[in-house]
Amino acid sequence: MLLTDNDREVGCIIELPGWGDFSTGDRGIIPIFTPNDGLFRIAHNRITEVHENRMFFDFDHPDDPKVLPLEGVPGPGDSGGPAVAQLSRQAVIIGISSGGFYPDKRGFLARKRIGCYGWKECFVRVSVMRPWIDSIIGVGSI
Repeated sequence: MLLTDNDREVGCIIELPGWGDFSTGDRGIIPIFTPNDGLFRIAHNRITEVHENRMFFDFDHPDDPKVLPLEGVPGPGDSGGPAVAQLSRQAVIIGISSGGFYPDKRGFLARKRIGCYGWKECFVRVSVMRPWIDSIIGVGSI
């Protein structure tokens, strides 16, 4: 099921399934030491903001009071994967992985290794793309 209600994403706890690279938030991804092992994993996070066709969430440090028990973000190899939320007891795809960055104090990109705490992830909002999706697959065809 796809989300159609534009104002319900902020605050949603999402599941992020994928087979991409993995790391710990304190060291980030080091490709020669953390090769993609092909294992399926699920991380959780919480949508913190939405802007037009994008939604964002942060990789919080374990000491942060907002951190979730299985908090994480997608890694290389997870691109195009879903953000799944439980809405009205139903699994709903609310976003598609698009990329991420480290914001510096001025809001610009800071240079750091991918996968460390502080990473801000960006997903495409399915709710905004729903009319286009329906036009491609045909409304009611699934």
